[in-house]
Amino acid sequence: MSRFNNTTRYTIDELLSDGDSWLVSDINDSQATKTFTLGAVKDYITEKTLIELGLAPAYLTYVVNMSQSGTNDPIVVELSNSLSGAIVWTRTGTGAYLGTLTGAFLTDKVVTFVGGDRTLPDSTIMAYRASDNTIQIITNTEFTGADGVLNNTSIEIRVYP
Repeated sequence: MSRFNNTTRYTIDELLSDGDSWLVSDINDSQATKTFTLGAVKDYITEKTLIELGLAPAYLTYVVNMSQSGTNDPIVVELSNSLSGAIVWTRTGTGAYLGTLTGAFLTDKVVTFVGGDRTLPDSTIMAYRASDNTIQIITNTEFTGADGVLNNTSIEIRVYP
C-alpha cells in the first residue's frame, strides 16, 4: 500500500513543464521528503551526464549572426552564449568593430571563427582577440577598411579554460 493516497502517475508522453515539482523521499531518512523542480532535475542530469561521458564542451562559446551598415554599431542576433555576459559591440572606425566583455578573453585562450554571407566582391573579415577585455573585427574591400561588409555574418568565439 502506498504511503501517499493522492499520488498521480504520469506517463512520459504527458505534458510536463520545467516548473513542475517532484516530491521525493530522502534516502537517509524515510520520514523526510525533498522537493525539486523538473527543470532543476533535468539540468543536474544533463550536466552530470555530459561531464561523466566527457561530452561537455571544453570551452565557453559565443555565437552570433552579425550585420553592420553605414556608421552604425554592429547588430547581432545571438544564437548561443555561455560567456559571463553579453559582448557589447561598437564601431570604432571605418571597417573596425570592437566587442567588449571585461576579463573574458585571456591570453592564449581564445579562438575566433568567421563565416557566412560575403556579398561584396574582394571583401575580407578578420576577427581576433585584442586584449583580455576585447575582440576586434576588421572588414575590408579590396584591402581598404570598409563598412557594410558584415551581412548576417556568422561569428563564433571560443574561450578555453
